[in-house]
Amino acid sequence: MARPRGIPDEELLAAAQTLLFEVGPAGFTLEKSAARAGVSAATLIKRFGSKRQLLLALNRRWVASIEPAMSAVAQSGDTAVRRLRNGTLWGYAELDSPANAATQLTTLALDLQDEPMREL
Repeated sequence: MARPRGIPDEELLAAAQTLLFEVGPAGFTLEKSAARAGVSAATLIKRFGSKRQLLLALNRRWVASIEPAMSAVAQSGDTAVRRLRNGTLWGYAELDSPANAATQLTTLALDLQDEPMREL
């Protein structure tokens, strides 16, 4: 009988995303991501296969978050203008400093060079 998973994939992905936003793609490793999540690198390899596959999972997670988030934003203001403003600004919270913006843009540049990530 297979051993039950100790930590859900969502928690592993949340830890990986936080790390990626902090260190950028150049500093992002499976070992660091595993340490952030409190698991071994072998756990990440078993679940996701590789660093690239983990990054693809992060991108799929982000894409899946867009529609529910935009639906919530559409309900978030007391006027149409406020809802439009909220929708326009959605997704920019992580760009709150030059360092964070640079990390996000560097990650995007790498994503655009990879066909499956670009398709997402």
